[in-house]
Amino acid sequence: MTWKYKDIDYVGIAYLVIGIIYVFGGFLLVLGPLSDIDAFGITKNDILFGGFLLFFLSVLHILAGIGLLKRHSWAWYVSFVLAVMQVWGFPIYTIIYGIFIYTLLKRRSVYLSRYGSGTQNGILDNQKNPAQQNSKKSNHNNKRYDVALSFAGEDRKHAREIANLLISSGYSVFYDEYEKAGLWGRNLYTHLSDVYKNKAVYCLMFISNNYAKKAWTKREQEAAQSKAFELGREYILPLKLDDTELPGIDKTVAYVDLREFSYKDVVDLISEKLKQTDAI
Repeated sequence: MTWKYKDIDYVGIAYLVIGIIYVFGGFLLVLGPLSDIDAFGITKNDILFGGFLLFFLSVLHILAGIGLLKRHSWAWYVSFVLAVMQVWGFPIYTIIYGIFIYTLLKRRSVYLSRYGSGTQNGILDNQKNPAQQNSKKSNHNNKRYDVALSFAGEDRKHAREIANLLISSGYSVFYDEYEKAGLWGRNLYTHLSDVYKNKAVYCLMFISNNYAKKAWTKREQEAAQSKAFELGREYILPLKLDDTELPGIDKTVAYVDLREFSYKDVVDLISEKLKQTDAI
């Protein structure tokens, strides 16, 4: 999935560049002509210490840069701590690292919620049987699920994150990994059609190139569209992962782009949508 916020990428690249500069600076101090200078009260040991300190900072900067570019949550914290440590070097460091701090804080919520959501391998703490959890937020007692997730297998990582966040927020969710025992031995063609047509308040559809190519997702889409036609109101909530145009979903239908919203943002929108439906 494309990461839209390029300013974080620029910070990562800047950390890599600074790290490389520090490497050369360290070599210059430790091995270069400056290593023999003993003036102004600065001893050779002081210069060697400065060189090794630059090596140490170079490693941290390079790790932070690579981590940001690879979307690791720990990299945000390392980058932020480095920036706070060095922002006091007025005036150049104050300007450079001040920009880094501003950018990191501005993107903190969307970055950490997407790449550090607190879930591991789709398993939530204190949620041993999420498939059996009843909805705490919706008044639609005639529906088994508040939200049914429809997605291609290649996009499972996004579906898993959102499913886990929905469950932790108290909503009932149809997500196949929660339904393994219930799906075992069933006729999936008829059962899944029934779920997407009759068992959910909303269908969250993960639209992507992968989704458009799958036979199973096409069947799920048909069932969901049939339900939307019967209701005469919005039922399918399109969540775009790329620029794929899905046949049957009108271009005029409002959608949410996961490249612009965090997982938590999407869950918050679903929560608001369910509250609005309850009020009808």
